[in-house]
Amino acid sequence: MTSFKESFVDEFSFNEMGEVTGSSVVSRMPSIYGQLFRLQGRSTNVDSFWIGVASGSLPWEIDASNDTGWFTFMGDNLENMFYYNSSGSAEIMTYWVQK
Repeated sequence: MTSFKESFVDEFSFNEMGEVTGSSVVSRMPSIYGQLFRLQGRSTNVDSFWIGVASGSLPWEIDASNDTGWFTFMGDNLENMFYYNSSGSAEIMTYWVQK
């Protein structure tokens, strides 16, 4: 099993990393302020995570081992994003926030 940092290809220092488990209902990401954000689906995931900035629209898909690369968005807080995974709690997505 790889560590959080090893699951990403870049070697930047980081401020906060963690995981969210899949949810069969649209859920809000944890409240973490930052300037750069990155998400990755765990390699063992069977289903995709869907993410977006509005609970009624989740247009971006994150497959197993898929890495978003660094991104920013208005609000500078991870909780402004929502996610959904139809497999429920068996799936995991890692987040990395730099301040």
